[in-house]
Amino acid sequence: MEKSTQSADSLVLRFEQRFLKVSYEASKIKASFDRLRAQVAQEAEQKSRPAARIYGDMRGLKA
Repeated sequence: MEKSTQSADSLVLRFEQRFLKVSYEASKIKASFDRLRAQVAQEAEQKSRPAARIYGDMRGLKA
């Protein structure tokens, strides 16, 4: 009986360790995508400002 309990405990422990590892990696990936999403949103906001459009047009005329 003790052997099966130890085996079950060992299995649960291994499962929890793997689950924690996957959860940690998933949270890192989610954080990376959140950073990228925020950066793209910020760039879109800056491009939509009138001053940015005027500056961009002036740079185009100089080129």
